[in-house]
Amino acid sequence: MRICEDPQELGRGGRRVRVAGDDNAAVATLDHLELGVAGSDAAPKPEQLLLGLETGPYGHLSLAGTNGRGPDDEGSLWDQQPIEAAAIAAACLEAVRITGDPRWATGVNQAWAWFTGDNDSATAMYDPSDGAGYDGLERDGRNENCGAESTLAALSTLQDIRALSAMAT
Repeated sequence: MRICEDPQELGRGGRRVRVAGDDNAAVATLDHLELGVAGSDAAPKPEQLLLGLETGPYGHLSLAGTNGRGPDDEGSLWDQQPIEAAAIAAACLEAVRITGDPRWATGVNQAWAWFTGDNDSATAMYDPSDGAGYDGLERDGRNENCGAESTLAALSTLQDIRALSAMAT
């Protein structure tokens, strides 16, 4: 198996990984995301925890905080970073594209909802008036800084939700 590193092969600024020479690799990679996707028949494996771990008890994303998530951690962790929501959106959108399975749309929708306030602090992390993304979700709100990484994460996720919507029409 060869992981392609050429930006032309990766697509959209290197966000998508294409695996050449192994038709099963894309499916194996998707298996790593499956736990927590409604209707998944996949048996839980340690590497399949992404969506299960990152979805809170109320059904919205509850991302690992800046100190990570340990095996015994439960509940919200702080500070949650926009780049994590963007990565989930990108991975799940690519899973929809590869498989055609609409179950993956849940992750894209959850990621965009995280930016619009369906998160552990019930705080918007994206400002539609200027397109800015805020730097971190905190226990009592957000970090008011709007750095480039957070803004790009928000805009990237907005592009992903629009792409998902376009696929549905």
